[in-house]
Amino acid sequence: MKLQSKQLLQLLVALILVATILYETNPPYEWHLQKVTPNRMKDPETQEFVGVLATGARVKYHNYILFSTTTTQGGGVLSVGFLHMVLARE
Repeated sequence: MKLQSKQLLQLLVALILVATILYETNPPYEWHLQKVTPNRMKDPETQEFVGVLATGARVKYHNYILFSTTTTQGGGVLSVGFLHMVLARE
């Protein structure tokens, strides 16, 4: 199956459009914290809000440009965010 130059251009435009939408609607760190952490506190060194789970484990935020996640220190995924939504594990 050989793609013509017009089809390649259309595919490229579609990919750029999808990537732009995902980039612009990637939810911020604070939205993840509201979803996964009942206790939020300010880090004494950076003065930024950090998530702390009921177990005392800190939450790490990862921004992958088109989507974002939060994980525990052990690496378990707590939430995934995209399209202005944050989906959290129950």
